[in-house]
Amino acid sequence: MLAEDVVTGLRYVKEKEEKLRTDGTAAEITLVGHSSGGGLAQLVLSKQLTRVRALILVGAIPCFGSAEVAEFESLMPEYESLNWPIGMLRPFINVRRVLAGISGWDSGERIMVVAGGLDRICSVPLMRRMAQQYRTAVGDLVKEKKIDETEGAVGDAEEAPVEKCTESRGAGVRFTIVEGAGHHVQNDLQRDDGARRILDFVKQLDGE
Repeated sequence: MLAEDVVTGLRYVKEKEEKLRTDGTAAEITLVGHSSGGGLAQLVLSKQLTRVRALILVGAIPCFGSAEVAEFESLMPEYESLNWPIGMLRPFINVRRVLAGISGWDSGERIMVVAGGLDRICSVPLMRRMAQQYRTAVGDLVKEKKIDETEGAVGDAEEAPVEKCTESRGAGVRFTIVEGAGHHVQNDLQRDDGARRILDFVKQLDGE
């Protein structure tokens, strides 16, 4: 039901945007998901309910499941936790189908994974592992000629310090750590650092 709600919302936004355009071009969606919403964003693409031009995952439930997340959740009071990780304890999406739901692989990065450096729920190691899993899948699909080749699709990702963040890029997937931020990167004091990194990612989607 939640996945269908997301698709309905995306359809509404897309139609609204296209009505405002005077050149008749189609609107392209960049899907952003945080925490369990990030898991839901991946699920929508895995079920092939929509197509987007890019996917941004911020402290998201990883594609391979949230067993590690549940360990932290067990320490939280019931009124706060609401048992939200239970539906995503085990692998719940098909990574290759997620990639198939994203267009434009031949023209730059299409997935961004953002981690808070102090996130205790969706930790940096979990987010780095998720980014690498997507990179591996991209490389496999390129070799199988099922998606167009993107720069560095088969090579290793390179780590580089960027301002207060640490980034790695490769195989069309960008991984960013916002140092000092916790799970709610968008609310923490470091939110501007994270916003700049996301804006940079979006600009390259537009060819800037």
